[in-house]
Amino acid sequence: IDEFYPLPTREREEFARLLDEYLQRVESLVTNANPQETCSDNSLPFVTIDCAVEVKNLDNGQTFNWQVVMPVQSKVGKGCVSCLSPVGKSLLLSRAGDTITVKAPRGTARYQVLSATMK
Repeated sequence: IDEFYPLPTREREEFARLLDEYLQRVESLVTNANPQETCSDNSLPFVTIDCAVEVKNLDNGQTFNWQVVMPVQSKVGKGCVSCLSPVGKSLLLSRAGDTITVKAPRGTARYQVLSATMK
């Protein structure tokens, strides 16, 4: 967190809370995983870092396929969104069927999460 949010800001506190919740949910997912059960479509119960996410823009109907990545991995224009970007932060931990609202410098957009799958 210090590398990306060196100063004590509200944004840093919000991301720290999101990261704590993310770590708890991933730990619970791993702890409760049943190796006997296999998921043929690689679906995940929620959006994680490095997973593939399909979303639909509710304002214009366009669909997008993104991969939520760490900031150092983000390849703009390659279908990757940083987990620190407004879109990435809104997507983390969301589930298929959820509607997220993204407030970004260019305005507000609403997306429906269609799927989250392991890459």
